[in-house]
Order: sequence, then C-alpha cells, then structure tokens
Amino acid sequence: MSNATQTIARQRDYVKPNLLATLYDLCNDSVLTDCEPSDFYFFLNLKEVGYPIEVCYRQKLKMCYLIHSIAYTIRPDSRSKEWIAGITQRCGITAEYYHSHGGKSTATCPRAPSVRYPQNPK
Repeated sequence: MSNATQTIARQRDYVKPNLLATLYDLCNDSVLTDCEPSDFYFFLNLKEVGYPIEVCYRQKLKMCYLIHSIAYTIRPDSRSKEWIAGITQRCGITAEYYHSHGGKSTATCPRAPSVRYPQNPK
C-alpha cells in the first residue's frame, strides 16, 4: 500500500455516525467527560480533538465494555484491532487491563435461576 493510500485509510471513520449519535447520548458526562458532539465524534474516530476528553472517575471498566462492543461494528478486523489499540491508549487503559476486562460483561448474559427462591411462587 502506498503512503497516500495508507493516509486515506487512516482518515476514514472507524465508528458509524448513527452509532456515534446514540453513544453520545448515553456516554457523554457519564462514561466520558462532558464534551461537544463533534469532539466526541473525533475522539472515538481517533482524530484530533480540541481539548482532552477523559474517562470519568471509576468508569474504565464500562469503557472497556464499550470498546469491546464498538469493535464488533468495525470491519475489517485489522481496522478493528488498530482502533482498539488507539482508543485504549487515548483513554489511558493499558492493553493488559483491557484484555482482562473487555467483553466480559455479565449484564448481557442471562442469569441462572436462584436456587433459594422458587420460579413460580404459589
């Protein structure tokens, strides 16, 4: 690949705009510090941002889950891996922390029924 082709590939967006709009509503000032929608867009697409955007206090685990979920929407996989490396660095998340926590959310997994309580109380 030539340098010009590589530059154009890097300029392409990683995350789709409709997904970014939804994520902005969910994450702004809760997972990531308060910012403008355009800065949020640039931050998640690994572009230059006007001022630093950081992960909110005690929200790195949620950010790992978010990164893991967004990565599934990025194709091809090589771009996904490139994006994960870039976004974790921007968020101050080490590769070890991400790999030990990313994608292990129990919130989406169905829970086993409780043994203590009957399924259908009468």
